[in-house]
Amino acid sequence: MSTNIHILKTCEYCGLEFEAKTTVTKFCCQRCRTKMYKKHNKNLFPTKENKTLCYYTPTYSPFEHLTIKEASNLIGCAPGTIYDMIKKGRLAYINFSQRKTRVFREEIEQILYRSKTGLQPFIFRDENTKVKNCWTINEIINLYKISASALYNKLKAYNIIKIRKGKSVYVSKEIIRRLFKPVI
Repeated sequence: MSTNIHILKTCEYCGLEFEAKTTVTKFCCQRCRTKMYKKHNKNLFPTKENKTLCYYTPTYSPFEHLTIKEASNLIGCAPGTIYDMIKKGRLAYINFSQRKTRVFREEIEQILYRSKTGLQPFIFRDENTKVKNCWTINEIINLYKISASALYNKLKAYNIIKIRKGKSVYVSKEIIRRLFKPVI
């Protein structure tokens, strides 16, 4: 849509008079418009010269918060699952801006270590204790005479950590003994 209106206006950046083709034009050229835009954005953030615009910034420690990707890797799920948990209100989060969402580490640890029986999952500290203090899934199935699906459902229900080493999956002997009745 073109108009035949020609209005004399003054540029808001350089102060020169120019002939505007619309009633809302503020600048004489693209260069003045971009310079004014940059000048406006520069004043929004505090600099060495402009210390009057100091905003409150809470203390942020990278050890207290996790990115969505870090949280999903820690839990062992997709990032979409973390976003769903945030949307449903199961996870507290901080949203700094778009693509800068942080999740509290304590909440992730509660999800990992929460269980109905109060059992804390077995944490492996070195390679020697892994094989020495654990049973494979097949050993547990044969020892307690339960099906594989029943075992996996029980492990999932109580949030018990399974460790994969090679082709075998290991679970702590201590936790399995507390979880199941004594051997028949």
